[in-house]
Amino acid sequence: MGMKKEKVDSILLTARHMFIRYGLQKTSLEEIARISRVAKATIYHYFGNKDQVFMEVLNREVAEISARIHDAVEQVMSPLEKLRAFIFTSSRAVRESSDILNLHSGIIDRLLPKSRSIHKLLFSKQIAILQAILKEGVKMDIFKNDDLPTARSILYALRGMEITWLLNKDGADVERDLDGLFKLICGGIMREKEGSCA
Repeated sequence: MGMKKEKVDSILLTARHMFIRYGLQKTSLEEIARISRVAKATIYHYFGNKDQVFMEVLNREVAEISARIHDAVEQVMSPLEKLRAFIFTSSRAVRESSDILNLHSGIIDRLLPKSRSIHKLLFSKQIAILQAILKEGVKMDIFKNDDLPTARSILYALRGMEITWLLNKDGADVERDLDGLFKLICGGIMREKEGSCA
């Protein structure tokens, strides 16, 4: 079992680097096999084809992002701190993974239905974490809402900012913008008696 996991991990790590650098179209299974020091037949055995390798790379990326967000949220105590950790960590993780998550036109043409499922999976994992934060806040009488539309609205706002940054690639004002988003969201969901979102 250990040797299989090592081979699979090596293949997927190599494939991730190559997909980022060369894109799906220009990355070959021969090169992935050569660099990860396995036979091409081994890749076919574990994954079937290049598209499946790519989808597994995306699946792992989503799992990694979700784990980072969850860990950041668990490091803090109050629902407000958790909301802030969620917003900042989600944004940072998605920006850092943008080269593999941002499906370029050549990939979109071939894998759109499958890649949509990966993006939906990331969205649902983020929504689950966010709803848990909101529910805790409502239970502690800090937040007004913990419903799904509220969680979706927060995540849509965050996604909108992420798309702008991905297109811009500047990133100079990201932290300031995130702080502004946090305060806006916080002000919209906090009970008035709780005071400021600072």
